Order: sequence, then structure tokens, then C-alpha cells
Amino acid sequence: MFKIQNNDKLETWGGNKFIPLRRQDTGDAYFLEGSIYISYIDTFLRLETFCHENTGAYIVPKWQSFEIDDIYDFICVESIMKNKQDIVK
Repeated sequence: MFKIQNNDKLETWGGNKFIPLRRQDTGDAYFLEGSIYISYIDTFLRLETFCHENTGAYIVPKWQSFEIDDIYDFICVESIMKNKQDIVK
């Protein structure tokens, strides 16, 4: 879980420490949803990750960020896509 700093960079909740938090006790929280990663090649090779102290945030609207792992996910997404004109603002 991440939060976005004032400079639009990602920061983990609790820095480098794992701090168990209830979602209801946090502000806006974000996760790496995987649709886009951009990095300088030398930075990626040096750090071996896309996520580091200089990682910028790009917020994907919830209705555009689906993960289909089973038939239940597929049915939910299918319903959303059929009715997206009523959902999208």
C-alpha cells in the first residue's frame, strides 16, 4: 500500500517498516496495479525494481483497473463493461 507525497512520488505506509494498518484508518491508499511501468534502463538495472524512492504516481480510475483471475472476476467485469455508460462520470 502506498500514499502519494506532495511531489507526486509514491511512499510506502510506514517507510521501510511494515506497519499493520486498517484501510479505514488511512487516507487515500494506492497499489501497483501493473498496467504501466516506465523506467530509465540504467536505474532499473541498478536497483532491479521499478519501485524506488523516486517512483512517480499515475492514478488509473478504478473502473479501468481490472484483474481477472477467475470466472467471478470475469462476470463482474463483464457487467461493468456492459453498463459503463451509466458508471463513467
